[in-house]
Amino acid sequence: MDAANLSQFPYFNLVIPAWQMGMYVGIISLCMLVHADKLSLIVTYLFTLYWGYFVIWGDVLQSIGGSSPVSGTWFLILGTVHVILTLITFFREP
Repeated sequence: MDAANLSQFPYFNLVIPAWQMGMYVGIISLCMLVHADKLSLIVTYLFTLYWGYFVIWGDVLQSIGGSSPVSGTWFLILGTVHVILTLITFFREP
């Protein structure tokens, strides 16, 4: 891929605070050390949902010109369904 193709992508300001990233890495490391694989997946889903909505979502909507209330509502509804399904599989016996 050359620089001409890369310039066609929109620019996003992807800034995640360092303390949140450190907290995420610490929690995931702790989960991996105690072999809590399912819990580490839930933590990853929750951090992704948080970062995707509160940190990045405003810049994405601004760059595509979408409507914030409708898109935000769908994002939260689908994210909540995703977390609920993850919790159901977490407590389900293999």
